Amino acid sequence: MQAMGDGSLSLARFSSYMRQDYLFLIDYCRALAIASAKSPDLASMGHFAGLLDETLNSEMELHRGFCSDLGITAAELEATNPEAATVAYTDHLLRTAYDGSIEELAAALLP
Repeated sequence: MQAMGDGSLSLARFSSYMRQDYLFLIDYCRALAIASAKSPDLASMGHFAGLLDETLNSEMELHRGFCSDLGITAAELEATNPEAATVAYTDHLLRTAYDGSIEELAAALLP
C-alpha cells in the first residue's frame, strides 16, 4: 500500500493486483448474493443486496476502466488465473457463504 501511495509501485505489480482483486470481487459478489438470500429479515436482505449492486455495477466497472487504461480487456481480465492467495481467500469466503451461518458469513465479508 505504501508503494501505491508514494508512486513507486511498478505498473506490472499494479496490473497484477488489479487482476487478482477483480477475481476476488467476482466471488465477493457471489458471497453477497448468498448473504442476501440467507438474511433473516428484509432490512438485512436489502443491505446485502445494496452492497452487491454497488460492487457489481460500480466497483467492478471502476476496475474494468483501470484495467482498460493498462491495456487489459474485460475478456483478458476475466480469463486471469487466480494466484494461490486469491484462491485461498475466495475459497474460504465461499465455503463460509455456503456452509456457515449468516453471522459467520457477515464476519467473513468484513475486510
